[in-house]
Amino acid sequence: FEQTYKSSEAIRWYSKDAFIYRLVNIALRIEDVEALYSLTYYTADLCLQLALKHKEFIKSSSSLTSLTLYRGLKASKNEIQTYKNNIGNLISTNGFLSTSVLRKVAYDFAKNRRNAPRA
Repeated sequence: FEQTYKSSEAIRWYSKDAFIYRLVNIALRIEDVEALYSLTYYTADLCLQLALKHKEFIKSSSSLTSLTLYRGLKASKNEIQTYKNNIGNLISTNGFLSTSVLRKVAYDFAKNRRNAPRA
């Protein structure tokens, strides 16, 4: 990683099933300040790349008034009820959310995560 990583590839590294994805998500979920501090350079690169992609998207989609995205998620019944109770409201999370414009991609992800342990 140290020898091949480039800041311009932060999203690619996060998107593939690599150790950095797991490290960042676990540190964010359990609010491990020391781990987050050690990942500062990477998470700064990731945030910058996401902001740039967002800016590019907004510029190329100026006529778009809404966008539907899908997220495959392993969630308990209580979590699902919380989401249902908050339709139309903001929900805060401890981490980055991966989404897709394709419902099938999100469905397949959720199906594959059904038996996976929670990170």
